[in-house]
Amino acid sequence: MSEPQVSGAPSRRLRGWIEGLGMLLLAAGGAVMVLTTMDRPNLPVHGALEGEVLLSGSDGKLFSTQALRGKVWAAGFIFTNCRDTCPCITAHMILVQDAILADARLLEGARLVSFSVDPERDTPQELGRFAERYGADRRVWSFLTGGEGQVAKLAKEVFRLSASSEEEIVHSDRLSLVDALGRVRGYYRPEPADVKRLVRDMKRLVSEGSGLEERG
Repeated sequence: MSEPQVSGAPSRRLRGWIEGLGMLLLAAGGAVMVLTTMDRPNLPVHGALEGEVLLSGSDGKLFSTQALRGKVWAAGFIFTNCRDTCPCITAHMILVQDAILADARLLEGARLVSFSVDPERDTPQELGRFAERYGADRRVWSFLTGGEGQVAKLAKEVFRLSASSEEEIVHSDRLSLVDALGRVRGYYRPEPADVKRLVRDMKRLVSEGSGLEERG
């Protein structure tokens, strides 16, 4: 007499079917990973911050751009008396700040920088009042100004954006994203959809550790 089959023990056919399903799911997972990677092309390099630039911080101290090496940072060009795009730019940078403060990895590896294109009126004290008015967290957000034409030159030659401190102040409304090697990797409009994209790209650059090694 043959021994009775134990209830609940899978048959060979069932076991084979389960194993086959597992392999199929594993293959599908790999395909999803490949497709996800394909959907995330490399961010282009638009310009690079070479060497050291010394600016004045809102705390009245000299600020060296070398302090940003190893950090991924978003930058905006503003002036405190602006009644047009600057309040919008700064308000959307607040959203980026909120994302940084809510994520331990971003808090460690990401920063925000606002450059004033009106150095004559935007003294460190005025920038400090402006930062306080918007609720900027100085741990992650620096407000900087420079000498005559210094910030405008930075905007034009490094970020490739318009910025002028002439009688009529003209500047770009774009936010820029800079990787940990000082390379400009993207431009974003001050609107919710683009800010979400900026935060996503910021997380990506921090995760990739682009400041640790050159790629390509």
